[in-house]
Amino acid sequence: MGTENDLLYGNVGKAMLRLTLPIASGMLINTFFNIVDAMWVGNESVLSFAAVNLSSFSIWIVLALSGIVSTGADSLIANKLGEASHNPEAAEDAVKIAQWSLVLAVILGFIEAAVIIVWGRELLNLTAGYEDNMQAVVDMGYSYLGMMALGFPIVCINECFSAIFRAYGDTSTPLKVMALGFVINILLDPFLIYGHFGLPRMGAFGAALASVISFLIACMAFLSLITKRDGKLLFTLPSTRPHNFNFGYLKKIIAIGSPTALGSMVFSFMYMSIAPVISSFGSEAMASLGVGHKMESFNYTICAGISIACITMVGQNLGAGFLKRAKESAWIALKWSLYINIAVTAAFLAIPEIFVSWFGSDPLMYEYAVSYLKIIALSQIAAGVSDICEGIFAGGGNTVVPMYISIPTSLLRIPVCYILVYVYHCGLASVWWTFTALSLLRGALVYVMFVQNKWIKKDLAERTEPAAAIA
Repeated sequence: MGTENDLLYGNVGKAMLRLTLPIASGMLINTFFNIVDAMWVGNESVLSFAAVNLSSFSIWIVLALSGIVSTGADSLIANKLGEASHNPEAAEDAVKIAQWSLVLAVILGFIEAAVIIVWGRELLNLTAGYEDNMQAVVDMGYSYLGMMALGFPIVCINECFSAIFRAYGDTSTPLKVMALGFVINILLDPFLIYGHFGLPRMGAFGAALASVISFLIACMAFLSLITKRDGKLLFTLPSTRPHNFNFGYLKKIIAIGSPTALGSMVFSFMYMSIAPVISSFGSEAMASLGVGHKMESFNYTICAGISIACITMVGQNLGAGFLKRAKESAWIALKWSLYINIAVTAAFLAIPEIFVSWFGSDPLMYEYAVSYLKIIALSQIAAGVSDICEGIFAGGGNTVVPMYISIPTSLLRIPVCYILVYVYHCGLASVWWTFTALSLLRGALVYVMFVQNKWIKKDLAERTEPAAAIA
């Protein structure tokens, strides 16, 4: 189900590129779709756009939770496959880890859906700060979020499938499946949002319905591809009888995936906590944050693609004992991130007006969003370093260190924003400056930990030297 040995030998840069291109391409397709989706929803009404953006914070938490399984499975499977280069039994462990990661994904997905369906409206009200002028946004947001919740179990399963393929060195299959889902989503969106061919105009709810349908079709494609190829059964799902449960595998998946997921959840919680501050400036301010996030997603998704490739590349090489090769992979990833973020920084500073004009013509939203892009541009290089290092640390099996940095720097944004806006009566730009300053701090701290080799777990570092000498 992959070509894992290609990642252990030969040119490191070419191997990284083979891994990264399909991942980054898939994530860029996702970004492109999200931007087109936002343009459709935004042009339907500012209210719809603000509702979708308000809901996005809760969706981020769901995606962060699914990262428990995808990050843990990717890292552990990749490590076992690297170890299989000199211990064939490790390949069987890799398959078992993959099987039980799917079981965990299903359980997690249904828990997420239940939480959002029961407490989704309260979460949105909390995020909106119970402002009277935001109640229409909350009502529309809950219809969107409730529909999306039905697809959360499928999202978790799809993320897990993608992680399994990536760990085996196959990043092209997830790209093809994701592309299929996005094409279906894009085709359905205008019909369901605006209503055509006798369909009712459903607005934000229609966008959510289109997404859930695309999730389901992608899941069916994954199931077909991961179980059979050329008529041969490659992967069987595990028996879920109690005596067959391997809690050892589940604990390892959770142990590696949880710190990264917790950091992402706190980051999302931070946005939910600051949202009332932003909402106090009106729905246009919330919509402008959505515009900023959509534009930042270009940078984020490319760096995230490189970061995810690092989990597999670093994990397999450390498992095989090739420490020098794992380090070379990490430095190549950071260099690529630097080039990308210099370009993004220049674009945000030079032509933010062009980007913002894609998302509607409301003058106040336009003003706020242009300000956001100009200020946040200064933190893009640091944000890229943070993203890449998360993948490097995950590949090294040590996801705790980035968590210790990301959680405090995320939580610190909350009191700073409240103090600046409510105590010192600073404008909305003070929130954007807070985001930038603390992103710079986070990037600097993570980089220091990286150069001090804190990303390699002790047991992997001890395993490396003999095998690396042979390589």
